[in-house]
Amino acid sequence: MKIRSFAVVLLASAAMSLPLHAESFRIAVDLSGKGDAKTVALKVPRGAEKASERYFQLAEKTHPDLLAHGYAMRVKPAMRARLQKKASAGVSTAKGSAEKTVVDEKDLVADKKVEYAIRAAKGRKSFVLMMVNRTKDPLTAEIAFANGQMRAPVYRRVYSENGGKSWTTAAWQPPRNPDVRPWTIELPANTVQTVTITVK
Repeated sequence: MKIRSFAVVLLASAAMSLPLHAESFRIAVDLSGKGDAKTVALKVPRGAEKASERYFQLAEKTHPDLLAHGYAMRVKPAMRARLQKKASAGVSTAKGSAEKTVVDEKDLVADKKVEYAIRAAKGRKSFVLMMVNRTKDPLTAEIAFANGQMRAPVYRRVYSENGGKSWTTAAWQPPRNPDVRPWTIELPANTVQTVTITVK
């Protein structure tokens, strides 16, 4: 079954002075795929190579099967301009609120600066997302998964808050309600991360 690509954009009212923000893209995870032991070289930002390599090597060791490699599908500039115009007109949004708009596949284009790979453990009891965002835009990935129930993710992140002049590492496991849909993964600007998710 083909899962259509889409992007979700939140349109804010003109009164908020942030007419377009919070874009998300979909990642389809299918653990029934055969997979292979290939490595994939995700392009990380300059200065983040050493810490990123440590996290990526751990991901490849614990999750040897490469299932997929892809890029975020982002809204095309022409469609973005139309959404910007709609938002600045304050269409059907009250002050302080936002309108969720789903953009169709034909209005999307692959963003090579937002890259991901999906790797699985041998027993398919967990998978890991290796992710890179080399843009200045924070993004959200919506995980499409139909093979079971996902449990709280473990983040390992390398990020920069000053344009790549310095890099910080962090690892944590945020609480997660498994019944909340859709499942989302945050991908801030200037970030490299792995997100490990167990399944049952």
